[in-house]
Amino acid sequence: MRAINYLLTGFILLVLVGCSSGESGGKSSGGQSETQPKPDAAMNKAALGPLSGATINAYKLADLSKALETTVAKEDHNNLDEAGSFTLSLPGVDDNEWILVSATGGIDIDANDDGIVDEVPTENLGTIHLLAQAGDIRKGSVFISLVSDLVYRYIAEHESDLSLLTQDEMLQAIQSLAQIYLDDINQDNIVNYKDVLAFNPQIHTSSLLIKESLKQTLLEQIHQGETHSASDSISL
Repeated sequence: MRAINYLLTGFILLVLVGCSSGESGGKSSGGQSETQPKPDAAMNKAALGPLSGATINAYKLADLSKALETTVAKEDHNNLDEAGSFTLSLPGVDDNEWILVSATGGIDIDANDDGIVDEVPTENLGTIHLLAQAGDIRKGSVFISLVSDLVYRYIAEHESDLSLLTQDEMLQAIQSLAQIYLDDINQDNIVNYKDVLAFNPQIHTSSLLIKESLKQTLLEQIHQGETHSASDSISL
């Protein structure tokens, strides 16, 4: 497993270093028109355990200093299905454009991911992230999770300007990282970007490939608002 991880890590670095060399040409501007979420669109979710009342911000990769859209995830300290849910419309963004979504604060109502509402919920002082295409965010059923945060952090630790990555380079990096962190979640016989989007800690904990002790350390660091390194999680 470790040898495979090193090979995948090397591939990711080749993708990112290649982009950093200044060859930013070839980036597609899209080709799909902007769409708005349907009234019955499925909800997305911010979940370490469900983050009730978390602040959700969406950013275009070319401007991470100003949120494109902000909302608050549903606040419900007693309902695991509803807590932490949200939708985003992402005005003016093509479906295939990569977007960074963050979830900050809130109350984790199932911090140990046992599927039972905690008697004493855990205040979340940190932020978790997700890199996803706008069309997937609009459609819903996307999770901002520990896995999506590790994927984002690893890429950001090796590429200071995410907007320099082409759409294909971003997809390749995410899919390579998915194979390090996850088993096949959606049962399509391949581990890829879609599995990162679908990772629900309440039901997919057994599909997470990092050690339980490391997982707990990372969750505690996030809850406490401490910085954590995704690169370290791969090397261990």
